[in-house]
Amino acid sequence: MTERIKTLGEVSSDIATTITARGGLYDESVITDKFYEHLFHNAVEHFSHLTRMAIERFYYQTGRTLKFGFVNGERLGGFACVGNENIDFIGINFGSISMVSAIFTRMLTNPNVLAFIGDANLESNAGHTHFIPPWEDLNNFSPCKPACPVRCAFSKHLTLTGLDFIFGHEIAHITNGHLGIINRTESKAPDNCREKLTQLENQAIELDADHGATEWVLLFSEFVRKMRVKLPVEGYDSVGISWRNFYVDEPVTIAYTFFASYMLLRMTNLESWDPEHQLKAFQPKPPLRMGSLLRAYYFVLTEYHYLSPKETMSHLKDWYNASEKALGDILAESGKGETQEKEIESYFNEVCQYYDKVNEAYDTLAKELSEFAMVETAKVTHPRPRTCDYVVLKGLKHGAEFIGILEAKHSETSDKRLDLQCFFMDRRLPTGLPFTLNFVPEFEGDMIDEALTADGKKHVALIEEVTGLEAVELSSISDKTDLLHFTLQYSECFKLKEDLITLLEA
Repeated sequence: MTERIKTLGEVSSDIATTITARGGLYDESVITDKFYEHLFHNAVEHFSHLTRMAIERFYYQTGRTLKFGFVNGERLGGFACVGNENIDFIGINFGSISMVSAIFTRMLTNPNVLAFIGDANLESNAGHTHFIPPWEDLNNFSPCKPACPVRCAFSKHLTLTGLDFIFGHEIAHITNGHLGIINRTESKAPDNCREKLTQLENQAIELDADHGATEWVLLFSEFVRKMRVKLPVEGYDSVGISWRNFYVDEPVTIAYTFFASYMLLRMTNLESWDPEHQLKAFQPKPPLRMGSLLRAYYFVLTEYHYLSPKETMSHLKDWYNASEKALGDILAESGKGETQEKEIESYFNEVCQYYDKVNEAYDTLAKELSEFAMVETAKVTHPRPRTCDYVVLKGLKHGAEFIGILEAKHSETSDKRLDLQCFFMDRRLPTGLPFTLNFVPEFEGDMIDEALTADGKKHVALIEEVTGLEAVELSSISDKTDLLHFTLQYSECFKLKEDLITLLEA
């Protein structure tokens, strides 16, 4: 069973009716450009992971499950449903992918935006735009591929982070109990209906979903950071360089998640904000949501990263000024816009004052929301069997020191075969020796131990004509940086890559 649906038959009839009313399921076969095909598939992977994370956290042993799909909607955003047949659903408008990729790909074509990423000199501001439409507009605001491969790949990271925010917002609508109250306002049953939400109450629910979105974005970015050892991101290609720029340094990652989330809210509101107008609106306008985002990150930085209030405010000011400047750059014909720092600060002061009213409205709903909010479930996880390991070997080769890093991992095609690699220096250049070991069906011992201490070790000694091979600690070769970086780039052993990253960052 997959998390994504491709046909209406995979959900209950009430959800199928909602999907149809909103434009039906999106047909991905119309995508022909490789760049956007790759982006779409990455979005599917991100949403699948987020769905699995939500299921493990809230759905385990509840009898319900969560699915998602793409809908033919032009507007930025999505929707969530609590279905009648134990299936909940999140629909994402395909226009979201188009709009979010347009803002970030166009930004990265501007050499003044994030100029330190890749080679900004290759860019010609091809993505300049005079305005940002409120919905998908491929004639006036289509995605624009950056010329620099690293910047092109980096624009995908920003795009996917923005999309994660949209998806996380919809998860929160389900798990925080919002849909329970909303469904009651639409119920025709006398014993299960409630009055319509006020403007402030609805704004409170939407901002609560934004807080949930921020949590999911940060959780997922940390998940991706920890997946480093399983991803091909150690090379010097555009994918590896852009990934490391975005994810290696945790504080930098948090700054980029803020940038992507802030820009997602900012791009649809280029006008001023007025508290009186907001008070009459049912939905929170982007500036109010941007102010709420600042509060969410203030909490994260002070509570989880132990920054002082002064340090936190300094970071947030730098982040939203950088975000505002990037927006100004993309809208300026010269490619270099200006920001009004004092106006921005005044603007957020007004938002913060209004926010207190929203908090009061949320407090009036808190008890009712608790009736529908999902309780976190404890999924039992079992230790996974060891699939790979490594050993560092030292010996003599023709009288000179030989250092090798031998890794072994279970074959994906045969239960009694191991795939091995030995990394070492040959004529002052790092290289690798791949080989396999086959075990007889009757062998019942630990194949990895056998390979690293006996058969695999003997094979390396024989092929490379090495004598006196002995196992040593990885830390003892910390000065062999060329070999360590080469091994990190080409290793297929997660444990080895984790230890190499720790050693190289020490």
